[in-house]
Amino acid sequence: MDINKNKTKLWYALYVITRHEKKIAKSMLEKNIECYIPLIKKMHQWSDRKKLVETPLIPGYAFVLLGNDELDKPRFINGVVNFVRFNGKPATIRAAEIEGLRYFVGHGYSLEEPSEEDLKIGDRIEFKLADFKSYAAVIEKFVGENFAVISFEGVAMNFKLKAHLNLLKKEQ
Repeated sequence: MDINKNKTKLWYALYVITRHEKKIAKSMLEKNIECYIPLIKKMHQWSDRKKLVETPLIPGYAFVLLGNDELDKPRFINGVVNFVRFNGKPATIRAAEIEGLRYFVGHGYSLEEPSEEDLKIGDRIEFKLADFKSYAAVIEKFVGENFAVISFEGVAMNFKLKAHLNLLKKEQ
C-alpha cells in the first residue's frame, strides 16, 4: 500500500444550502478544510436603492480540497447537503478547473450562467491569455461579438465568458 495515496488531496463539489455558501465556507475554514466559493459582484436593485453585492457564481455549490481519509469532514458542517456524485461516488474535479474558475473570477472576467437555449456543443479551445495560455475548455456557443459560452467539464455547468473572441483559439 502506498503511504502517500491517502495524503493526496483532490477537489470535490458539495451541494450546500443556497444563500449560505459564504457562511459554510467560513465554517470550513474554522475546521481547517480548504474551501473555494467563486464569488462575483452583481448589482442588485431594491425598491429604494441599488447596491453592488458579492454573490456565489454557482449558487448551492462549494468546492473543497480533501484527502481520501477526510471525506467525512464536510458532513459535520452545518448547511452541507451532500457531495455531488458521479456513478455513486463523490465526483472529483480537476485542479485545473478550479484554477480556471479562480483565474477568471480573480481577473475580473464576468462569468454568467447562460440560459438553456444558449447551449450548443462546439469546439475545444485554448485561451490566448498570457497568464493562462495552456488552459483548455469547450465552446458551447458564440454569442454576439464578445461572448463565448464555455464548459468546465468537472463542474457540470456552463458559463458565458465575457471576453473578446480574439482571446480564444481553436485547439490544434
